[in-house]
Amino acid sequence: MARVTAVRQILHIAQSGRLSVHIPPPIKNDEIGDLQHSANNLIRQLQEMVSDLTQRITEQRLTEAALRQSEEKYREFVEGSHDLIMQIDRSGEFIYANHAATQVYGLSQEELISESAFSFLHPDDRERTEMAFLEWIRGHVAHATFENRQVSRTGAIFDMLWSINVHYDTYGNVSFINIIGRDITSRKLTEAQLQLQSSALAAAPTGILITDQNGLIEWTNPAFTELTGFELDDLAGQHIGQVSAETGAESGQEAIWQTMQQGEIWQGEFANRRKDGTLYFEEMTVTPVWEESGAISHYIAIKQDTSQRKLAEEELRARASSLELIVRVGRRATAILSLEELLHESVNLISSTFSYYNVVIRLVEGEYVVLRATSLASLKGMEGVAHLKLGQG
Repeated sequence: MARVTAVRQILHIAQSGRLSVHIPPPIKNDEIGDLQHSANNLIRQLQEMVSDLTQRITEQRLTEAALRQSEEKYREFVEGSHDLIMQIDRSGEFIYANHAATQVYGLSQEELISESAFSFLHPDDRERTEMAFLEWIRGHVAHATFENRQVSRTGAIFDMLWSINVHYDTYGNVSFINIIGRDITSRKLTEAQLQLQSSALAAAPTGILITDQNGLIEWTNPAFTELTGFELDDLAGQHIGQVSAETGAESGQEAIWQTMQQGEIWQGEFANRRKDGTLYFEEMTVTPVWEESGAISHYIAIKQDTSQRKLAEEELRARASSLELIVRVGRRATAILSLEELLHESVNLISSTFSYYNVVIRLVEGEYVVLRATSLASLKGMEGVAHLKLGQG
């Protein structure tokens, strides 16, 4: 009866697929006993296979979950990037384009797929871009950087900087190309403005020098060299105080630097010396340049040669002094009856005031005194006429 029960258990397991049932060990070593033994071995093997399969399925599910999570993070990163991230095939058509690409090209992600990347090229950049692309393919270049302009479907023009990675198959043919693009339109505009400003500074008729926040010279324009004789190589890294006043005027240099450090505009006129040692006069204005943080980043000094103006002012003062002297001589002459006394007093008065020689005093028609004198130092003369009558006060 037990043997019949064992056979029925084997048939039941085979029909139900249940592997948790254990068949009792065989009672006799006959065919039924062999069947019981084989059934137990088969059940054990199937249990091991099921356990292994279950573990593999669990691991695969965990792997798939991790992969989905990784893909989600990657997609979030790619779609959230401000840079254009795209993939094109060997013919140059888009396989993938992120959200940033839609902002530049003016098309949705779905509309960009199968569009040719070359269809957005600026007409003036098309030829050189296509030639560069062909050179990369022919040379089996794996990585390249490139700049060009893209034209959106809206007509907007963007300056772009590209990082390009070309992938090849085992036969050396292009499989696909990954591209990362950055919009550098604002940077290009800033560079153009800086270039314009730099050109304006370089062409300015006044001498200009630029220092860092510590007052160390970084740049000078051609007019500065013409004024001072110093090239930028002569002064780079030196302190502005070393070229801002005549040698030995330390107190003046210190005053300039203190004003600069306080963030105030310094303006003044002083004597200075050129590279060849000649003395000249200059007017200088130093202005601080501020960062957005409120810190001083640079100083700009503007220098102008005032030597001619100084000379003109000195000549005007000399003329005024000369005229004043003539008037004084005339006043003296009114109190002098003798021409000899007049000449003697006049010469003494002139000599005590200026270094003149060849003094000529002439009486004209008894009422006018004409005075001419020449300077021994400059060989320049003065001349004046005083209306007077001798002997009258």
